Amino acid sequence: MLLISIVLQLALGLFSQQPNLATGNLSNYHPLDTLVSEAPRGYKPFYISHIARHGSRFALNGDAFAVIGDLESFDNAGELTADGQALLGDLRTLQSMAEGNYGKLTALGEREHRQICDRMLRHYPEVFSNSRRRNVDTYSTESGRVMKSRDSFLEELNAAAPGLNVTRTVGKDKRSRNGEEVRGFYLSQEDANALKREVRDFSKTRDEMQGRYDFKAFAAKMFVHPDSIPQNDVADLARRSYNALKNGVVNDIQSMNLGKYFTPSELYRLWLLGDFWWAGFLNYPGYSHYMKATAGKGIIKCMVEDAEEAVSKKSHTAATLRFSHDSFLMPLMCAFPLEETVLDCDEHEIPELFQNFRIICPACNVQMVFFRNRRNKILVKILLNERETRIHGLAPDTGCFYEWTRLKDFLNK
Repeated sequence: MLLISIVLQLALGLFSQQPNLATGNLSNYHPLDTLVSEAPRGYKPFYISHIARHGSRFALNGDAFAVIGDLESFDNAGELTADGQALLGDLRTLQSMAEGNYGKLTALGEREHRQICDRMLRHYPEVFSNSRRRNVDTYSTESGRVMKSRDSFLEELNAAAPGLNVTRTVGKDKRSRNGEEVRGFYLSQEDANALKREVRDFSKTRDEMQGRYDFKAFAAKMFVHPDSIPQNDVADLARRSYNALKNGVVNDIQSMNLGKYFTPSELYRLWLLGDFWWAGFLNYPGYSHYMKATAGKGIIKCMVEDAEEAVSKKSHTAATLRFSHDSFLMPLMCAFPLEETVLDCDEHEIPELFQNFRIICPACNVQMVFFRNRRNKILVKILLNERETRIHGLAPDTGCFYEWTRLKDFLNK
């Protein structure tokens, strides 16, 4: 119980300061770190392999705002407080913004990808200024928000480095039995069904850490007579209101703050559900998730093949850019395996060591940046959400840099 208390206090402090982080995998993209380590003497960047999730999006469909009808019933009965009416007003605003835009990229989502591109250009200008390497290959699913994310990135790239030869490959936005339309993005239906069976069940630990759903503070804030509403109904309204707000704050509206309606403790308990769900994909002692061994490794295989072609001095490729969904990025991050996705801890420590809003948020990305010296030796560094990271089980050759042959052999195995 002491461990649970410590983790809870850490999370409460976090959600007290930044309540919108409780949106989890819908949280706005904040690069973990944009400090750039100086490459060893004589090494210059020449190629980048980049894969990113689409940016912030509108709610996927109108079901996200179904709770509005229930709140309206309470309002008609005179049961909503001023705060309850403010929540209802915010949800109506978010619903009106989302109507006609369900599933689409928001303006914030476009900006997230333009800014990622801008930082890439500033940190590695040599990659896109090489007169011989003018080709940029892009891959995306057919999802509108994914293609719009790609286009936003490319608009920034083309404005800063005109004259690049950009190819766009688009694949079906569904898993297919035999297809790999966007090379490595897809699982067969058989594999997808197996995936559902293999997700690690953290529900017992999650429920223990959540404790009994207690939304008395939410009820007191929302309702004129909170004690007259059954606790289960209050909990249901709180969860659905949270989900509706979570799908709305992606619009980057400063007034849409989850802290207006939920205490840090309530936000923590609501957030845990999603955090533990994503934790089911992590590298955990004695456990290997099916998706890591299929989709994640399939993408790695393609990235390695592309890179092996690009490192040739005869290659004209400056970058390979992939754009996809969180359901592909998380398996990729785990299949590498990146240090941040390998946990060796008590299950109750997961929320402290793995926080989904830092890893699998909109526009989350993995980059491999390649450097070469005059003796044709190649080093690679890996970035998770633009922060230099390392691979678990493989020591870098120097600093955060890996010799390409060693890294390639490790990934191929």
